[in-house]
Amino acid sequence: MKKRLLLIEAAVLLLAVGLSGCTENSSNFGESKFIGTWIHHTILSDDTWIFFENGTAKIVKYTSNFTDENDTFTAWSNYSVDDRKLSMTISQYTNYTVCYDYEFSNEGNRLTLKYLGVRPIVLSKIQ
Repeated sequence: MKKRLLLIEAAVLLLAVGLSGCTENSSNFGESKFIGTWIHHTILSDDTWIFFENGTAKIVKYTSNFTDENDTFTAWSNYSVDDRKLSMTISQYTNYTVCYDYEFSNEGNRLTLKYLGVRPIVLSKIQ
């Protein structure tokens, strides 16, 4: 009986650790690497991501509809960083939180964000 209880406790602990990839209690590990202005270029849009020292971020999406009119969309977010995840809570959308796996490359000037198998977002630092 004790052996079975120990196995159940170990399984619950492993499950809790595995599911805790994105939490509210993230530290500011590596947060300073994010601070600044980043650009994401795509065929139809150029996005600007600005991370501020106070834990907020501004994402501006400039889209072209191949006419003389261009659309601009701005989203504000609170963010936190730990050694594995960048958590961003978009306040305009009922506090929707996205947790990205991240990786820096090119001497800290390229940031790759990955989310649930979706095509990675590659940002280049400009400031």
